Amino acid sequence: MRKMIGMCVTSCLLLGSMGAVATQAEKPAAHPIVSMPQDSFNGMNYILVVNGKPLQDRSVYSSENELMIPLRSLTEALEYKVTWNQEKKSVELQRAAQWFSLTIGEDRYNVARMLVQLGKAPELKDGRTYVPLSFAEKVLKMKTTVDETGVITISASEDAVQNMLQTNGVITEVRDLESDGKALHVMGKATTTSGHGSIALNIDDKTEIIDGVTSKPLTAKDIKEDMKVQAFYSPKLTKSIPPQGHAERIVVFQQLGKVTGTVTEIREGKGNTLVHVDGATDNKVENDVVLGFNEETNVLSVDGKAVDKEQVKKEDKVIAYYGPVMTMSLPPMSNANTVILETK
Repeated sequence: MRKMIGMCVTSCLLLGSMGAVATQAEKPAAHPIVSMPQDSFNGMNYILVVNGKPLQDRSVYSSENELMIPLRSLTEALEYKVTWNQEKKSVELQRAAQWFSLTIGEDRYNVARMLVQLGKAPELKDGRTYVPLSFAEKVLKMKTTVDETGVITISASEDAVQNMLQTNGVITEVRDLESDGKALHVMGKATTTSGHGSIALNIDDKTEIIDGVTSKPLTAKDIKEDMKVQAFYSPKLTKSIPPQGHAERIVVFQQLGKVTGTVTEIREGKGNTLVHVDGATDNKVENDVVLGFNEETNVLSVDGKAVDKEQVKKEDKVIAYYGPVMTMSLPPMSNANTVILETK
């Protein structure tokens, strides 16, 4: 009987959007789930991570559906010399042989004496210059990504930081080492060419550990399972499965939720796929979670290989990490970050 009630509740949820009203004792309205960050959503603040280091500057904002980022904070982190011309309301950037210029209010970016248009002009706000996020990619030739929790990653190249490899994902296991360090297992998405979706990393006093929200340094004692992280590591790895190596830098973000269970229903929602997971496979709706699979969701096999989201079927056994935003409905709804498909 309890499972039948749970399935009825789930059907109501899956037939609507992620912001639909969920059936509960007093039918409370569910909070909306967003697949891309919005600076108006619960006061969410964007986090800029440049070459693996989070910036103190949190002044990213939206302008006509464009993310605007602080020019000086970005370029000084990349060791550009920044020169402001008050009379012309223009900025010059220089680093070695590289030279760029731009003028407030003009969608004409001077790149080595050639003009590039981005569809959005630089803006002056509170005495500071802001440019669209596409400036980093199309002018500075950086690699940019934005995830659903507001983390904006800007990397210099595919070999993101001094030829280090990078994996963005979740810590699935933490073990103490005799040397006072820790051994981590990170599963997610490799964001460099030779990176790994599943990687075992040792961290010690030589590993730089940073809080991605506050930019403050952390220690190995702060590392916990189910944390969302960006892991940077040396290409010197063992040939084991998963490969093992040393973490040069760990950037820590939110603690994620975790559910282990069986997929009982899959429905198409607005812009994503809704997957109902029977937590602990116990037929108790209070342990279930409805997960939104979107472009940012990583689906992996148990050995860390990428799996097409469409391969997830009813009756599959999964371990799913989700959040940090979650509705107050029954069962709760959230965006899936990393999903490990245990079914072969």
